[in-house]
Amino acid sequence: NQQAESRLLSHTYEAERKPVAEANTAASIVNYEQSATSARLLGVDPKLATLVVHAADASMLWHAGKKQLVSAALSVGLASLRWLRDWRGNALTGQLRVKLLQRQVARGESLRLVFPLQDGGFRYGSGGVQ
Repeated sequence: NQQAESRLLSHTYEAERKPVAEANTAASIVNYEQSATSARLLGVDPKLATLVVHAADASMLWHAGKKQLVSAALSVGLASLRWLRDWRGNALTGQLRVKLLQRQVARGESLRLVFPLQDGGFRYGSGGVQ
């Protein structure tokens, strides 16, 4: 019975599903912050991308215009990464930025885009709809 399953699911939400949702949200925030740090170490400010996306959403442009605006902003961001092509020859910024990024990765503080506790075979204990 679908109604009984719905009640069972809502009954077990607080005890089982809410903690998983909260843990996944916390892991997502950590992942974003670490990825944003990596971007900043490479010379890209993630806040600018967020501002452009919000500006495009708030604009009166049609979908195609919004898409062009965001694409243009992404092109500017990518252009700021041209130094990566010859980072070894650019001691002032290239080598320093790469070294900082390597340190971040070595500390395990970068680009973890998984939820190790949940993706590693996590299953709800009981009360789930089968």
